[in-house]
Amino acid sequence: MIFNSKCNIGILGVGNTLLSDEGFGPYFIDYLYENCEWSDKIEVTDGGASGIMLSPYIESKEYLYIVDVIDIDSTPGDIYVFDESEIRAKDIQSSLSVHKIGLIEIIELNKINDYKTPKVIEYIGIVPESLEIAEHVSSTLKDKTDDILNILIKKISLIDDGMSHYIRKK
Repeated sequence: MIFNSKCNIGILGVGNTLLSDEGFGPYFIDYLYENCEWSDKIEVTDGGASGIMLSPYIESKEYLYIVDVIDIDSTPGDIYVFDESEIRAKDIQSSLSVHKIGLIEIIELNKINDYKTPKVIEYIGIVPESLEIAEHVSSTLKDKTDDILNILIKKISLIDDGMSHYIRKK
């Protein structure tokens, strides 16, 4: 995978597209490409189920927003947002991603190897309705796509580093 290191903001969708709602992250990235535009300082990436292969991508960003499903006992379609300190909390870390991407392990590996890690990491998780073998995302999760987009729009608009950052619907 080749990443654009000149983009300091990353929006990363992860998940397995063969397990229905598990593929929400990649579905969301496709939605962004079809319906949105963003500044040239933002890189939007479908990370699939790449795991450790995402290390260079993580290293190249100052702000990283990860969109994925989350294994929490809650209503399908509920959305949760966690920052890095919350991700590291034991009760949350064990719930992140039903496919166990090992986000914490990737970040720690980058730190151990003295690679750069983002100064802001936020995880936007949505509770899946189904994880059955199927190549489609449930309508329950599809109906929440704009809610997640609005969360990202708000978070990116708050970045104040002297540059113009935006993501918006076309």
